[in-house]
Amino acid sequence: MRTTLTPLLVAIVLIVAACSDAEPSATSSSVTTSSGPTTTMTDVEASTPSFLQFDGNRLIEGSGGELAPFVTGGRGVQTPEWVMAAANPAGFVVALTAADGETRSFVVAPPEAAPFERLTLAAGGPPLLINEGVVLVPPDDASPLTSPATLSDGSLVWITTDGDLSLDRSAGTTSFEVDALRDSRVLVDDRDRVLILTGPTDSYGHGVLGDGIEASGWAIVDGGSTESVSLAGDDVIEGTSAIWVDIDGDGEREVIVTVSNSAVGAAVKAYSEDGQLRYSGPPIGQGNRWRHQIAFADFGAGRPQLAIVTTPHIGGIVEFYDINGDGTMSADARKSEYTSHGIGSRNLDGGLAGDFDGDGITELVVSTQDRMAMVGLINQGGEILEAWRIDLESRRVANPTAAVAGTGELVLIVVTEDSAIRTFWPESFAVNRDA
Repeated sequence: MRTTLTPLLVAIVLIVAACSDAEPSATSSSVTTSSGPTTTMTDVEASTPSFLQFDGNRLIEGSGGELAPFVTGGRGVQTPEWVMAAANPAGFVVALTAADGETRSFVVAPPEAAPFERLTLAAGGPPLLINEGVVLVPPDDASPLTSPATLSDGSLVWITTDGDLSLDRSAGTTSFEVDALRDSRVLVDDRDRVLILTGPTDSYGHGVLGDGIEASGWAIVDGGSTESVSLAGDDVIEGTSAIWVDIDGDGEREVIVTVSNSAVGAAVKAYSEDGQLRYSGPPIGQGNRWRHQIAFADFGAGRPQLAIVTTPHIGGIVEFYDINGDGTMSADARKSEYTSHGIGSRNLDGGLAGDFDGDGITELVVSTQDRMAMVGLINQGGEILEAWRIDLESRRVANPTAAVAGTGELVLIVVTEDSAIRTFWPESFAVNRDA
């Protein structure tokens, strides 16, 4: 069933082919440890990155219901570059960060919203929300183009302005010389291993993701050891994050990245952690054409698939990739005229996945090409359908985001060009709070 909603205004704000295989190189990074005062955050109980999960999979757990808008008001300063959300006992916190780093947040709970926090971060990257929606202030030497991550014990890990990876524990700060991409997202798995993109290069001139610098490999830091992988030839990783999940059920995580070169453009590939090519999708066929990997989940086909938006700036084709036993990835379903990214932006969080309508099927959430509507897409028998559509009345800006509220409901948050925050959650949200 397709549901069409015309929402009310929620909050008025002014902040408002040949792509080559990788060649693994088992190189050990130089490690430096210093003692003394640290920024270890042993009181961190939860943290939320802009990409929803620290493994890079833009998938949010939980379940929604019949989507309904909520109306409230708030004041801010600028159109946001980043929109974040996190659970709070009262409901959830929405944080908006402008291009100059000014950040304001609101705690939202039916039937009201209230200012929560205001601060200024270094301009460039998304904030990290910790605990009940508090914005983390990064260390002074952190790259302003990304955000830190936290380990299971509350330790902080971040990319420095020099491209090192710093890990702060009670015994001191350890630095790994990994030559990180300065806007790489910091991924963390369930064993507290860390993955970042590395080897910045300007060899590929596409330059649609915020600058002309792309990664040429990745590094995995496990305790005190580091394993680095470099791509062969002219290949680059066109993106700011891998998706680091097990896509074939063998118990081992794959490193899923968009690999690009000037000859054949972009292809999505999955490697073993040490750089052996495991699965490869088709290249687009020409340079300066991009594929945006978003999430790995079961979108209704009865099996997990990789959701991708091909050429989101020109026609925007959503594809659901199967992972095949012959080492290929192929599109089981395709549908055009959607988008997940604004050309020239570092914000690659323009698509996400979750069961927002509560029917047990995960939807891929993206914008229509004109950004005037949000849609939840599912795969039914090899055909992509709109499970629901939300008309926004004004163009979406920044990124859509989501949170599981402290009261249990899955919530979708969208900011639009008319300086509005538009928030959608199940009808039951307000009912549950009033009970």
